[in-house]
Amino acid sequence: MKHLANLQNHPKALQDRVQKKLFEKVEIAKFTPKECQTYKSSFKYYLNMKNVLDTAKEKGVKKGKLEVTKQMQSEGMNWEIITRITGISQEEIQNL
Repeated sequence: MKHLANLQNHPKALQDRVQKKLFEKVEIAKFTPKECQTYKSSFKYYLNMKNVLDTAKEKGVKKGKLEVTKQMQSEGMNWEIITRITGISQEEIQNL
């Protein structure tokens, strides 16, 4: 809080983000113990769901790359080109 005046020296977009976070923190600090517990539970649930979705996305991207790699192989493309395009290593390609 003692450096809040320095916030005006930053770009407007950054000022807005910092101010928004600051006001969110102030609002959370005013929570009753029950509201605080509800907020923490909700935030944990959000983080768990985000992790599930991020993991699913990573697996989906990997599966998609493998499908494309198989198709490229079946079309007779050179493994060096496949590796360069997909980022999948030669060992992974050979194990398909």
